[in-house]
Amino acid sequence: MMDRKVLVVLCLAILVILIVYIEMERDETEIVGVTPPRKKPPSGGSPIIPSPLLNLTVYEDADCLKELTVIDWGVMSPGESKNKTVYIRNTGNADVIVHIRADEWTFKSYNGTVLSSDFARYFNLTWNIEGTTIRQGETVTAVITLSVSPFIHTVADFAFNIHIEYEA
Repeated sequence: MMDRKVLVVLCLAILVILIVYIEMERDETEIVGVTPPRKKPPSGGSPIIPSPLLNLTVYEDADCLKELTVIDWGVMSPGESKNKTVYIRNTGNADVIVHIRADEWTFKSYNGTVLSSDFARYFNLTWNIEGTTIRQGETVTAVITLSVSPFIHTVADFAFNIHIEYEA
């Protein structure tokens, strides 16, 4: 039979591992919060290590003065691609790996009829820093590219959400 102290330590270790796992699985686009100061460990115990604060901010200018919230792609023709340069600053306290994705596409025809979201397959959103690590405090220049298939002629207007996701 296990000694009571060993059992308590084992339970605490499992709890810490579970908390770390849950933090790693969170939607990283969410601000995790302010990292608490490191607490003094109880005598004979291990230090309590705070979770990293993961946070990115996207700017439209290289001086990082004006946050970017909307990209206006303007009118796009079939077969056309457009680039938008943005500046991404890691304002958290840990290095992060970045990814981009788009969702919630909406489309309208030339007469204003709402079209199926299936038209998203004719649009491709990419950037030149996919999978790049951005170090804490670093600002990276990124080029986001939107490409429209040459085989689409029905869409007159479109909108979608861009998600810049990151992980430690």
